[in-house]
Amino acid sequence: MASMEDDEIIDGSGDEQEDITPADILQRLRQSWIDERMCPELLEYDGDVVDCMLDQIHQMEANLKRVSKTDFKISIHKMEVDRIRYLIASYLRCRLQKIELYHRHLLASEELRRRLSPEELKFATEFQAGQESHFQEVALRHMPSSGASASQPESGSEPAPSAEGSRLGAAEATVAPSLDAHVYLRADVDCVGVLIADEAGDSRTEELDLVKGSQYLLRYEPISKLLHKGDVHLI
Repeated sequence: MASMEDDEIIDGSGDEQEDITPADILQRLRQSWIDERMCPELLEYDGDVVDCMLDQIHQMEANLKRVSKTDFKISIHKMEVDRIRYLIASYLRCRLQKIELYHRHLLASEELRRRLSPEELKFATEFQAGQESHFQEVALRHMPSSGASASQPESGSEPAPSAEGSRLGAAEATVAPSLDAHVYLRADVDCVGVLIADEAGDSRTEELDLVKGSQYLLRYEPISKLLHKGDVHLI
């Protein structure tokens, strides 16, 4: 990707590149993938990079068709296409796994909903509706039949849960990511005065200066805003 020959395969020309090269976009995709995998919560969808790299894949495949079949480098470029496809698929799969786990938490907040792509928002909404429908059906199967007395359960048996109670129970079972999880990170810029709470449990905090290029192991919550701004990245 980084060589001129690779860029020619990607963009179809050997002309001078723009400020943002295909290699830069690939590196950004790789970092978004790492951030998403290492982050305990769902991050904002990096749709511009994903769409750009999908366009690049289509362009690369079209350019490869024009390359001589006897060119030994064609297999290398095909492997590069497969590698990019893997990064995109793994990135999207990781996000879907988080959406399935935290769908109630995500849909309950307008700020968190904005982190979803339109397709992910539709998936989360339909996934939640499907779960609620399933819980309701399970509850109805355990309700007494019309001929039995719901108010007089058999001796030794527990009263069957109502559909309303099951819906309430499902609504209460909201799973949220743990922002207290520790993450490895790299500072991409100098970050001065990051407030780190004392982990002993008291209310004391200390200021920590993150030096550009340095790596740290810290609780996620204090550096979450820095990650969203792009000042730090996870490793």
